[in-house]
Amino acid sequence: LETGDIFGFCRLVNNIGIKEEIKRIAMEADSVKDLSRPEVGFEVIYALFDKAPTEKSENELYKFCAKLLECTPEEVSHMDPIEFIDKLLECADTEQWKAFFTRVARLIRKQN
Repeated sequence: LETGDIFGFCRLVNNIGIKEEIKRIAMEADSVKDLSRPEVGFEVIYALFDKAPTEKSENELYKFCAKLLECTPEEVSHMDPIEFIDKLLECADTEQWKAFFTRVARLIRKQN
């Protein structure tokens, strides 16, 4: 992951329309530690599944993931789902992802 990926992620969140869901999850957590619970991850995934099925959102997700995986959006769209998850985990392990999102949540909580 690179710092530039943060901006791509922000655009993705805005384009898909899950910004408010992520903000709500961050604000409802009693502590930053709460944000690393598996249930929180599932809430974000469910919000993503709810909003992402539009063609525009799908293409934005492919573009974002293609940059991370160093391939084309077309290749991402045809990737085996298990291979896709494995490649995402190669970009940053679970602990790195948790650390990143925990810090982002802290920023959100401080601003409100």
